[in-house]
Amino acid sequence: MMKMKRSTIFLLLATFLMVGCSESDFGGSEQNSLLGKAVNFDASISDAFVTRATYYHDGSFNEGDHLTIFRQEADSGSTTQFNSDTEISRVYSLQGEYASTVNLGTSWKVLTGATGTNADKRSFVQTAADSLVWENGSTVRFRAWGRSNLANVLNNSKTNKASFYPDYTLSDWITVSGPTETIPMKLLHLACRIGFAPKSGNELAGIELCTEASDYVDDTEEGGLTAVEKAKTVKDAYHTMCMPAGVNMSNGTLYGLTKNHYTNTSDFSTIESSSVISSAAEDGLVPFGLLSADEIVNLVEHPQFMAVDGRRYMISIPYLMDNGTDQGSYIHLPAYTRFRVRLKDVNNGDQAATTNTENTEGSYHILTIGEVENNGNKVFADGIDLMPGYSYLFTVGYKYGKFTMSVNESLSWTEQDAVAAETASADGSIATAKYDWWKKALFYAYTNLKNGKTSSYLPEFKIGSAEEFLEFIHLVNGTAATYTSGLTLNGEPEEILDPNATWTKDDETDEEGNAVTVTEDKAPGYVFYWHYQPASSTTAAKFYRSYLTGPYSFYEKNLNTKPHFKITLTADIDLQDVEIPAIGNSADHPFEGIFDGAGHTLKNVYVKGGCLFDYVKGAAISNLKIESNHTTSLLNTATADKEHAVYIAGVSVNAPTTHAIAHTVTGLGYVVGCVHEGTASGALVGTASNLYMYGCMETGSGLTSGKGALLGSYASGSTAFFAPLSSLTWGRFMCNYYDTQRSTGVNAVGTSSVTYLPQQYIRGAHSHVLKAKVDNLLSDDVNYNSLTSRQKEEMYGLAPWKAMNYAIYKYNTSVIGQSYPCNMQYNAGASLIYDNRYPQLSSGAPNSATYSASSYNVLLQNN
Repeated sequence: MMKMKRSTIFLLLATFLMVGCSESDFGGSEQNSLLGKAVNFDASISDAFVTRATYYHDGSFNEGDHLTIFRQEADSGSTTQFNSDTEISRVYSLQGEYASTVNLGTSWKVLTGATGTNADKRSFVQTAADSLVWENGSTVRFRAWGRSNLANVLNNSKTNKASFYPDYTLSDWITVSGPTETIPMKLLHLACRIGFAPKSGNELAGIELCTEASDYVDDTEEGGLTAVEKAKTVKDAYHTMCMPAGVNMSNGTLYGLTKNHYTNTSDFSTIESSSVISSAAEDGLVPFGLLSADEIVNLVEHPQFMAVDGRRYMISIPYLMDNGTDQGSYIHLPAYTRFRVRLKDVNNGDQAATTNTENTEGSYHILTIGEVENNGNKVFADGIDLMPGYSYLFTVGYKYGKFTMSVNESLSWTEQDAVAAETASADGSIATAKYDWWKKALFYAYTNLKNGKTSSYLPEFKIGSAEEFLEFIHLVNGTAATYTSGLTLNGEPEEILDPNATWTKDDETDEEGNAVTVTEDKAPGYVFYWHYQPASSTTAAKFYRSYLTGPYSFYEKNLNTKPHFKITLTADIDLQDVEIPAIGNSADHPFEGIFDGAGHTLKNVYVKGGCLFDYVKGAAISNLKIESNHTTSLLNTATADKEHAVYIAGVSVNAPTTHAIAHTVTGLGYVVGCVHEGTASGALVGTASNLYMYGCMETGSGLTSGKGALLGSYASGSTAFFAPLSSLTWGRFMCNYYDTQRSTGVNAVGTSSVTYLPQQYIRGAHSHVLKAKVDNLLSDDVNYNSLTSRQKEEMYGLAPWKAMNYAIYKYNTSVIGQSYPCNMQYNAGASLIYDNRYPQLSSGAPNSATYSASSYNVLLQNN
């Protein structure tokens, strides 16, 4: 997706622009009350004519984009009537820059060569000398259209067809009287986009829409349709789709272009200025309603998947353009529509042929849109309607050894690009963020306390999307707001429930020296919320409006209990391999609280620095699964405080990593029911000073021989607390495993090669032993010490998943475990004795009835 910019803007809400809309079509609703009406700003002719550009992350304006403004002057003496026969018109253009304010007389230029008109009905070709202003009192309306320069085709560095990215936008009519400093303009997308992005580590070689019967022959009949009938329906839909090439300013429709014009054009930077055809015999831009359906099929260029920044996009005019009775209807792709996905062979393992210069894989993959699922639901069970401003974005490629596909369910182009822009923001200054999940939790916690539904103030924050997850990170790191100072609440901070409460802006005064007050919606860059202040010896509890002044620690210092807040995931979250900042990315701003993944998965994680949590203090992180192709650890530095240890329970990491769970744990810490699968350069926990570890497994390859797999080393000054037990008692290092086949010669802890008692289940074993589904217990009369080392590895003990579940059960029944439980358990998977899969964490604590039985008590095995 595109990375867009943002700045302070004035937005005019508008409905979707439909085919053939006239000015009157926009009137009537409260949202569009400014449209088609004169607005006199009481400006004089001496005022500078300044307009603010619509930098807004809806794909409408990016650096290098072209924005063109069409200006019309009303009939003489009229403030509302515009007549194309008598009005004056001019056309201006602007190439996008990073500025937030532009001046019409300097930044904007008359579009030389464009046709303008004067009041005497005389049209003329504009030159650079034509007027850029109008007389005071005249009523003028503006309309703008833009074209994306995402592939740099507009700056003449690339003019070939492969770089033609036909992304066009159009604004509503905006009417003003006299010079003005603001034109509230928002561009709307006119086209529809179908896009494919490669998953991390993959490259796209090509995407094709399947339109031949041979593409559907392996389908079962659906609705009585044969493969031939399906292919014809899809092909008919494709033949009505046209590649955009310009905007008709009079009615807001897109122009297409002829196949000959597309084939013969060498410079696509000026294609929108080509001639508009008037008959099928001409080449150029194709207007709506001119050609028949057959002529559209044969003469008009249909959209293709273009290569843009590693992605492939097909951008289409989403309407029927022919002169038939259904002209203007939406185009529909049925659920059985297929796309052929070709990937580049990035590991030289499956090239199609030695002559294949693209290094394309020998096979291709088929994506059927009706089969696309998200969280078990078919997203496009009824097919896809192509609509203006909508984007259907699929992410495809190999992930964890198999071909997988993801879909972005935010179908609005605006929403998708907004999320992309915020996710890609390096400095975290997201002025447009909503933070609704956070604000609601604070408000509900207070009202529940006030209404007697709860006895304490305990917000529970629920996060279910990538956008909310990013907002959570910004709150912890103190980057949620652009401005974090400079406002003073008007009045005492009493219990103020009035949403119109105002603040004085400290550094601004009006012309008479009075302080200027601002409200929430007039203070861009501030984030406002309801703040709870508990009762003290002299004051009652308060709840008042405040704004963020720094990191939100998820532990208020003036509250007595800790961790005071709980963050819970409500769904799997796909972070789409976009680089995000770490949670608690400063030692001064650590994460303090409870983070409960509730068994959900963070997918495609790509975090700056390689640790999802950078600094945590006295926190609990539990019930979370992480999947990534990027180097990823759960946390970097965890520190216990005087009141609270560090609790990590039920976490799986499927990713290349340094230390999968933690680089450093200082002070009292618990690591329970954690597993890593992938490559690793260090132990599950790098360094610790006072750690309890139960039911964990490190299966990583790449660990250094002679070094630790479960614990890398003891912190300076700490005792060797992971020493083998001298008697059969429950210790602090129980039921942990590591793979001696994927990483040979490693130890359980550091450089120590001491042997742990078999009942401790500190077991280095071959891969297939760790994957075993059934027990390998010996009879009681077998002397364990008489066994060979290989026999000890393979023939003694409970199946690893059972032993680790027993350790989780033991932890959960302890005092600590009841406060911070592990609600995950190891799953053996298939019923076979061996298969190619290590134990997997899944939701649900080990069953108390099962693991309380003596047969699962590891201290009783073969004694």
